[in-house]
Amino acid sequence: NREVKMNTVYELLGNDSLNMELTHFDKVISKISQSQGSGERDDNSKFFSNNWMPFVMAALYGFRHGISRPLSGERKTDVFKFLQIYRGSEQLFKLLILNVVNIHGYQVLDDRQKIRKTIEEYANGGFDYLSEQINSNEKFLYVTDFLEFINEFQRLDN
Repeated sequence: NREVKMNTVYELLGNDSLNMELTHFDKVISKISQSQGSGERDDNSKFFSNNWMPFVMAALYGFRHGISRPLSGERKTDVFKFLQIYRGSEQLFKLLILNVVNIHGYQVLDDRQKIRKTIEEYANGGFDYLSEQINSNEKFLYVTDFLEFINEFQRLDN
């Protein structure tokens, strides 16, 4: 009898880095998230304490609204790894994976590149929207505006 070892999605993706467009990093992430390595850890003016958090928010927004766009232009690579999302919130990690499964079916669980690419593209679509919001009315630059956006997002039926 041959024992078959099955990898979990976490084991499959844990050390993979996620990429995003450099403009989204500069125009969204750096405005609403503290960067752990830069000494910003005590900057209370920024809503998120880790860069993976707004990335996940953008991806979930993209999934919810069916907004996906391939990465183009200059990329910011190795911003964080799936491992950081998993350690920060196992539930959000699973939610990202479930959204990918919903789009491509369970067979996608064997294709780490497709999982990563799908999440990156839906995050990119979500970042397009968030960037537009920040540029048009400086939404998310204040905690109250950001919380209002989150409440609106949770109330949406579709």
